[in-house]
Amino acid sequence: MLEIDEMHGNIVKVNPLVNWTFDETWDYVKSNNCPV
Repeated sequence: MLEIDEMHGNIVKVNPLVNWTFDETWDYVKSNNCPV
């Protein structure tokens, strides 16, 4: 998913996690000791 942020100079924001499932997200968080 892409988003153009017009409020900050038309920067492009990319969200690569948009297609991840809930379980895939939490598996990654746990496997990589991400703070939540």
